[in-house]
Amino acid sequence: MRSLTAVSVPHLGAFAEALRTDPVQQEASTYMDVFRQPAPGPENMMLASGPPKLPGVDPAKCAEYFRRLSRPGALTGVLNWYRANDFEGYEQRVAVPTLFIASTKDPMVAPSGVRATKNWVTGPYRLENLDGIGHFIPEEAPDLTSKLLLGHLASVPS
Repeated sequence: MRSLTAVSVPHLGAFAEALRTDPVQQEASTYMDVFRQPAPGPENMMLASGPPKLPGVDPAKCAEYFRRLSRPGALTGVLNWYRANDFEGYEQRVAVPTLFIASTKDPMVAPSGVRATKNWVTGPYRLENLDGIGHFIPEEAPDLTSKLLLGHLASVPS
């Protein structure tokens, strides 16, 4: 791997630290308690609600995500990441050039984890913290996300 771009979510070591120590992150992560309940409870609840209304995301995209996640097993696969993740074992630092695209209005990620991510990268590191954008950065700012990603990739030696 020659480079890394992370979008929205900090290095999981930084996120785990924030989850352990930052009341803001703890409150922002309470949704995970629902996601971690045994299948098919959360799946049934989420699918019964119809397409989600995600802040900053076009309703047509939400409907498409819902259609795809309604396929048998699809949503379970997504939620199993939360069920399996105890946020332990993420001590490895990132040694490749890293771009972290974060946002200032993300209700799921506390600023402490965003700030701490630099401590988990030993290679060249750049943080782009997009003002006024929420958690769904590629959907809310697709052109800027693409510009930042392509610029980062162009800066990485072959």
